[in-house]
Amino acid sequence: MTKPPAASRPFQLFSPLRLSALTGNTLTQLLRMKTLYFLVIFGAALLVFGFIIPAPPTGEGLASFGGEQELRLLKSVALGAMSWFAVILAVAGTAMLLPRDLEDRTLYTILSKPVPRLEYLLGKLGGVLLLLLLSLALMDLACCAALWLKQKSLLATEFRYWDSRNLLTPEQTQKIYRLYAQYGLDWNFQTAVIGIFWQAAVMATIALLISTFATSTLFTILAGLAVLVIGQGQELARDYIFSDLLPGAERLVSVTLALIFPDLRQFNVIDEVVAGQKIPGWFLFRMSGLGLLYLAFYSIVAWFVFSDKEL
Repeated sequence: MTKPPAASRPFQLFSPLRLSALTGNTLTQLLRMKTLYFLVIFGAALLVFGFIIPAPPTGEGLASFGGEQELRLLKSVALGAMSWFAVILAVAGTAMLLPRDLEDRTLYTILSKPVPRLEYLLGKLGGVLLLLLLSLALMDLACCAALWLKQKSLLATEFRYWDSRNLLTPEQTQKIYRLYAQYGLDWNFQTAVIGIFWQAAVMATIALLISTFATSTLFTILAGLAVLVIGQGQELARDYIFSDLLPGAERLVSVTLALIFPDLRQFNVIDEVVAGQKIPGWFLFRMSGLGLLYLAFYSIVAWFVFSDKEL
């Protein structure tokens, strides 16, 4: 007696297993492109600005120059370099994915499984986001180590300076600790890193959207960098270009512009962190919510564009 044929499993429009497989394959693909080599350049720049370039000479020791200025300079350089490296990695890495899949004809194999096009795009985006998390975690670890070592060295030098003049009173000691705690390594630094991640994640989603209709990788990269410049200058545009519009019209134009081009300044708290200002906890939730909103919006637009594309 023959067994009845096994019932075929119904096709799932969305499968977490398929999505995780696509995400893992995308991460592997990006790592094979040797995209993490830029971390060597980042580490070298951090070493030069943090420990090789000496402080300006003064006649009264570090207290007159302000050892905290060295910490501010190191934080500014580290966070600025981290931001640019993350954005360039996000745009360039994403821009190469779809063209390479088309060239290798991998895209046709994946979509014939069948895999929904939205799932394919989300898998590609997920791989890029994992790469960004890995890269930023490594850069964050290097920056925190450099800041901690620099802060420890400056504190020792500061105490030696005041102690050599018999001026190291308990009050002076507490003042020095407070000063270096304000400008040294603290949790605000992590808020800036999270903002850098969301900015890079938004740019990766925009690059994915552009690549769904772009004709070349170079066009995707250049268009992505153009969006980056526009996104960074939105606040300036609202303050000066739209200042002569009526209040209602100004708000309408601002919202429309923010939908087309993301307001990337909403994720940038580097200046505040370098200045030693405290970032409120609610700002982190606001920044994360805005980042998720941008990711959802541009992903849906990319899906609509990619769905109508003939392959």
